[in-house]
Amino acid sequence: MEHLPTLNAEQIAQEIADEGNFRLQITELEEQLSHMKPNLAAIAEYRKKVICCNLGNLTVFDIDYC
Repeated sequence: MEHLPTLNAEQIAQEIADEGNFRLQITELEEQLSHMKPNLAAIAEYRKKVICCNLGNLTVFDIDYC
């Protein structure tokens, strides 16, 4: 059985500060994400091309597509 480490007061304070920093970063990233408007059609088109190329279904007519 693995034992948990024992932390002193300074280490506990640092862990609490780190958690606050992580929460702040999460909040900032969520704010940035809410302002993004990805082009979902372009993403779907990209995925189709990747699947086409990965499957090796290339013919002379597919070269422009894939």
